[in-house]
Amino acid sequence: MSDVSTAVMDTAVMDTAVMDTAVMDTAVVSPATVNAASMSMADSVAVHSLPRRFDHYMLLVSEHNVAELRACLYWQPKHIYLVITDRVTVAAKRLYTVLSALLPNSQIISLTHTLEHPLTGERLQPNEQWIDQVVRPLFATVDLSQCAFNFTGSTKSLAFLLMQAFDWAELHYQPYDQTNTHLWLERMRWQDGKTHHLPAIDLAAYPLDLYHAVGLYIDNAEPDQPNRIFEHPDSLALAELRLAAQSLSTDSADNPWTVLTPLLDQIWYRNDYPSHQKTVLIKWQDCALERAVLQLFLQRLAALDAKHVLLSFDDEGFSCPTSHHKHVHSWRKWIGGDWYEQLIQHWLRQGGVADQDLAAGLKIMRENDQGREVDILLMHKQSLHVIEIKADVPKGDSIGKFEEQLSSTSNALGKVKKFLVLAPAIQHKLSEAQRSAFELRCKNNQVEVIYAGQAQDLHKLLP
Repeated sequence: MSDVSTAVMDTAVMDTAVMDTAVMDTAVVSPATVNAASMSMADSVAVHSLPRRFDHYMLLVSEHNVAELRACLYWQPKHIYLVITDRVTVAAKRLYTVLSALLPNSQIISLTHTLEHPLTGERLQPNEQWIDQVVRPLFATVDLSQCAFNFTGSTKSLAFLLMQAFDWAELHYQPYDQTNTHLWLERMRWQDGKTHHLPAIDLAAYPLDLYHAVGLYIDNAEPDQPNRIFEHPDSLALAELRLAAQSLSTDSADNPWTVLTPLLDQIWYRNDYPSHQKTVLIKWQDCALERAVLQLFLQRLAALDAKHVLLSFDDEGFSCPTSHHKHVHSWRKWIGGDWYEQLIQHWLRQGGVADQDLAAGLKIMRENDQGREVDILLMHKQSLHVIEIKADVPKGDSIGKFEEQLSSTSNALGKVKKFLVLAPAIQHKLSEAQRSAFELRCKNNQVEVIYAGQAQDLHKLLP
């Protein structure tokens, strides 16, 4: 056996596609954030009292396996059987990786196609032949009173045939409903030709780690280093001033951002300075505020990056770094928009979001993908939120690109909720027709738009 999609055991042993853990280990790229080498059930999975514990738990792998992962983490079975059709081999590798990390005491057995019997999962007769050849011999000596089957994923025909194949102790199914704060694992069994329903279990009471959910969809996740400006004790107050300045229509001595924002925008994004020009002189006489007011605020702003001297002052004016200055990156990036991301993160934490449920600046990669950065990934009420944050519309971009960028990134992460959090200044720059067209586009692509000028505006994110 060399790969999950083509693995076949020696027919002298058993003519099935039962794959052992050693094979899957060689075929998996482990997500960095899962860190399988250091995880154990004791520190990753809460131990709880179960209605019963199944020795054998079979599930159908699909492209979206969060529900199956939750069920396995809840039941903690001794043996987990992954039924893998040909089209979900990559998703199966990722599920295997996460399960192996979180349930090291469980044996994970992967069931896939054989040379004689492919497993597309669609047609009834080939599926039945595959069950007869692969699954029945495996379960011939198994105590069925210790077996449960989760038929949440994969195809209807495969689920139907496997439900009928054995006298399962229990059958499990988790419906998908993003509007519900409960995550019901429905339980039943067949007996005497009738369905007998058992009490459902709300898996929302058993939290799923954000990185484990993400690991089902991506090969690697690299958290970006936060902008070091965030650590400065005055940065949050300056960010709040920056937001307040967006609502002011005239220059204000109480909020010098009204003068500095267009000035810095001109220097960094509109003027094309030669690469050798690292600074530019701004004369006091060209500024709308008195020197004493402006210089005091500039000194406060420069102090955000204590490692470098970015501003200097004399009687004529002040020297400001251009985009070519080698030390300006973090400072410029914070002034250019990170200030708003810092505010949103602060408001989310104020709203009760724990640090372990929030990942900012996460670069996600799938297979040969170069990687895409997500502003914020948030696990709230056991639902994964992808959040794109914009303080303004960049020069040369259209507002429609916000939705395009968010949807493109979110598609790699399965069934998620998508949010565009925009500074109110963006809303005010749009005409009524532009805003209506933009919001309709977002609605059609299941993107929730939030214009956030205060913490309370994030209530849609944290209902």
